[in-house]
Amino acid sequence: AISASKLEPNSITYGTLLKAAGRLLPQGSQRSDIISAVFDKCRQKGYVDQNVVKSLEQASDRNTYYQLMQVACDRNGHLHHETIPKEWTKNVKHLNFTKRN
Repeated sequence: AISASKLEPNSITYGTLLKAAGRLLPQGSQRSDIISAVFDKCRQKGYVDQNVVKSLEQASDRNTYYQLMQVACDRNGHLHHETIPKEWTKNVKHLNFTKRN
């Protein structure tokens, strides 16, 4: 049997939580607060990968997304993957951000 104390969330866990919040919660401040809390935890734990960013983008409203990703976006709001802080991705096993034009 797997001990629950040994289980740790990873980028898949956080991406799935973001997707669920985006699909199941009505738009509004509660949804934005939950999405922000999940992403903040993911960022702190170092599991931000391409799928997490994509899930965040799809789940959140534009303001929430840019507020959370501000450090990696230019002044026009375009995301630059190379400027995502290394601390955010430190525990991702295979970091693969592909550029979307």
